[in-house]
Amino acid sequence: MKSSFLSSQFKRSGDILRRGASDQIADYTKRFDSIKGMYDSFLKNLVRRDFSADGAVATARDFFGSERVDFAFA
Repeated sequence: MKSSFLSSQFKRSGDILRRGASDQIADYTKRFDSIKGMYDSFLKNLVRRDFSADGAVATARDFFGSERVDFAFA
């Protein structure tokens, strides 16, 4: 009798964990789908895969008016 009680408790716990994991996966999938559109339309233009030091210096000079850029840290 105790064996079937433990078995049912393990099954119940497994079902609860499985449902929770499925809900989390669905939530993350929904979140990633919503930001994918943002990446495709905006962020992909900011992320560089090929990097040229000379190009970076030229961009800094054009954008900031100087090769040296100071940043404030909190």
